[in-house]
Amino acid sequence: MWEESTNPKIALKTLYCPHEVGGLNLLDLKARNKAIEITWLRTYLDLTTKRLLWAKITDILIDAVAPPDMNPQV
Repeated sequence: MWEESTNPKIALKTLYCPHEVGGLNLLDLKARNKAIEITWLRTYLDLTTKRLLWAKITDILIDAVAPPDMNPQV
């Protein structure tokens, strides 16, 4: 856990656990960031009338840079 230590004495998974079970209640940043990305993706894939403006703008930008054969004529 500390910089000068080359071999961790406690598994990182244990350090994420709450104090009550012997951990330090550390924040798992990788899991947190993955959860945020999944939330963004779920919001982007929402095709209802409640779709947010940033998702619509993202569609426009993707369409603008996609190769011509990727833009089917509707």
